[in-house]
Amino acid sequence: MNKDILHLILAAKWLTIRNKQSEITVESCRQAASALGWATSKKEVPQLPEEWQQLSAAAEKIKMSVELKKLAHQHRSKAEFLSALGVGGDIHQENPDQQSGKKPADADSAKSTQVQNWLQRVGKIKCALQQTVVGQEHAIEVVCDGLAKQFYRSGDHGPLATFLFAGPSATGKSLLARTLAEALGDAWHFTTVQMETITSSNAGFQIYGLTEGYTDAKPGKITEFVRKHPQSVVVFENFDQAHPNVRAGITDLLTRGVMVDQYYDTTDSPSKKPEVSFQQAIVIFTTNSNADMYETPAFRKLVSEHPDQIEAMVLNELGRQKQQSGSHAKVPVSSAFISGLASGSTALFQTLDFQSLSLCAERNLKQGIERFASAMDVEIACDALSAVAQALVLSCAPDVNALSVGNDLIEKLFDPITDFLQEHAGEMPKCISIDFADGQ
Repeated sequence: MNKDILHLILAAKWLTIRNKQSEITVESCRQAASALGWATSKKEVPQLPEEWQQLSAAAEKIKMSVELKKLAHQHRSKAEFLSALGVGGDIHQENPDQQSGKKPADADSAKSTQVQNWLQRVGKIKCALQQTVVGQEHAIEVVCDGLAKQFYRSGDHGPLATFLFAGPSATGKSLLARTLAEALGDAWHFTTVQMETITSSNAGFQIYGLTEGYTDAKPGKITEFVRKHPQSVVVFENFDQAHPNVRAGITDLLTRGVMVDQYYDTTDSPSKKPEVSFQQAIVIFTTNSNADMYETPAFRKLVSEHPDQIEAMVLNELGRQKQQSGSHAKVPVSSAFISGLASGSTALFQTLDFQSLSLCAERNLKQGIERFASAMDVEIACDALSAVAQALVLSCAPDVNALSVGNDLIEKLFDPITDFLQEHAGEMPKCISIDFADGQ
């Protein structure tokens, strides 16, 4: 481990505690970099006390705590770390050739460039998610952190990234997954499977194929999709509602990054191997189980104050849940499956508040107005779009969620307009103004 990285983390952590902040920020890292003599654009930075030097020595003795390891490993060199922080200047790095005599300097430089490019890409993905997904800052942060982890997950043979999206229905889980696929670029593909519909033990062929010789035998929908498109975002919606045997059939996906297609498992075709690799894919499992627990004030407080405890709590609940679902009892998720999920990241989605719903409605209405105006070749003016969005959200109460502020609101807005246009078909207006009437 580069000692400079360790020193920076320790210095930034001390500054974070001194400033009474809950986590290390970019600003505290910049201050720490300056205090350590690293290049920075900041001029006046407080000096670090002697205590941090003692902390540094103690940390080196115990070879760093787990928390510091996790932070330090996010960037393998000082240059990579500074690049992610946006700190410029002439950086002196340790020469890996001098340390080991084996690793070429140009290889290290190429790796550094690769990491920097990916981190910049993750930053752009985060912006895209924030522009589309409303009110789920915690989930967006978890997803972007999970993407950034791939460069220090040595020895991990699972998918490129694995996520568990947990939370009530209609909170943006599917939207975030689809937006992620779009933000990754044209080379990436998207597919999803509704696991709650796979409730019998032999229905898993939809995912991983049916052995040749059976009626309707064919490759699995998911395995064949990933075989053709290795770079894919694959979503297993409501995975915990599927039959336990079906869940067992995809456990290898989490632990080894592969899924066996049953259709090819018994064929002699050398061009079609039964194992399909998911190691270039991003795999997302969603669940709305235990949604009531996520809405309690105590749980929300835990999310804001101790987010590191959320993952273990959610996974534990999935591992012990046993409730009636339809005509059969829901079997708890197996320990092997839970262990696989624990190797990834858990993002918690919460019910959107009025402000978030109004913002979501405003965005949807704006897009709807643009489409309507283009289709009808008419100008539409709405100077009070925010107020209109809020009024329409209130009109959907009390059963209002992220889904109902989509197409439902657009229909409410344009139904009277289309009625008017039908009645006055021969008098198509050039401009339509949307506003509140006096006294209403």
